[in-house]
Amino acid sequence: GASGMTVMSCVPEVLGFPYGTHHSKYVVAFYEAGVRIAIFTQNLIERDWSVKTGAVWVQDFPLKRTPGSASAFEASLVSYFREFQDRLSEQERRRRNSAPNIPALRDLLRRLPEYDFSSAAAHLVASAPGRFTGGDVPRWGA
Repeated sequence: GASGMTVMSCVPEVLGFPYGTHHSKYVVAFYEAGVRIAIFTQNLIERDWSVKTGAVWVQDFPLKRTPGSASAFEASLVSYFREFQDRLSEQERRRRNSAPNIPALRDLLRRLPEYDFSSAAAHLVASAPGRFTGGDVPRWGA
């Protein structure tokens, strides 16, 4: 890999059923002047890209010129990755083993607030697996 690049690997959940599982399809690519966010409708497998119709939303965001409050897009993005990190931590505790994505997620969560997402041309409507109560219901569903 490239020098200084953090790579996040995929760690599949072993499930007894083929459908209805949560699986994100995104790329967060940091570069010297900014960050690129890409969100895919297709799975990241060859047959989805060669024989199925899909879409990709991509936007670049610059570094923040001055520290400031988070835009709605940034708040949604950070909230989603925190929830994802919490879910991986739960899996790690259940399995009593190490989840290799957790350090990469911590690094991602540390770095995202450095970028200016105020120009986002989309609203992030994320989902997370599980049952939610209280203040989490409007964010993730019941």
